[in-house]
Amino acid sequence: MSGAETRSGTADNHVFDRTTDVPLSDPPAEQSTAGIVHDLGNLIQVASSALCRQTRHSRGSKMNAKVTENPQQHRFELPIADGAIAAAYYRLENGRVVLIHTEVPSEFSGQGIASQLAHGTFELLRKTGRKAIPKCPFMGQFLVKNPQYSDVLAG
Repeated sequence: MSGAETRSGTADNHVFDRTTDVPLSDPPAEQSTAGIVHDLGNLIQVASSALCRQTRHSRGSKMNAKVTENPQQHRFELPIADGAIAAAYYRLENGRVVLIHTEVPSEFSGQGIASQLAHGTFELLRKTGRKAIPKCPFMGQFLVKNPQYSDVLAG
């Protein structure tokens, strides 16, 4: 037991120490419904602002990440966060890089990460003088929307 009790039914609604009968706190302030709604609106606005800042910050760090090749796993990788990666899988055929599958963890979907991975992959292929064959539907659509990489296509 805490040694405090609320006297219900009294006019003041103070919390009292049971042993000394001395008030421990002021009575709860009455607040109108409009005041409560206003306070909740402010809370939501503050939380929303914080979330937007966090999203901009985390997206900014992803935009600075660099695509690398992991030849042992036959994939191009883009670090995302907390050890997660986006990956573009490939196989080699006659010296060409056949892009077969692009994967982004579902919790990061819709943030442009696959496009960033594709940009980095094609830049890396261009830099190393290799040609690509896009079998992955995403990579094929990406190339349609980004003709600046046509020189990386095989054939």
